[in-house]
Amino acid sequence: MKNRTGEIIRLNEILGVGYVRDPQARELFPFRVAETVRPIREGDSVTFVVERDWARSLMVVRGEALAHAAHA
Repeated sequence: MKNRTGEIIRLNEILGVGYVRDPQARELFPFRVAETVRPIREGDSVTFVVERDWARSLMVVRGEALAHAAHA
């Protein structure tokens, strides 16, 4: 699996889902907010891996937060 880069564009902590946009592929990928290990914010630049159309292993590359989306 290849690492991608993108930006957190939506974050809904009530529903427990966020979305990361990959500008090169022009795609949105959901991730589970509840399984992040540190706080993330809309607008954070991240690296991530896509598994079954879900973003995994989100790592913020702008800012101090580190997010890790766990298993579906």
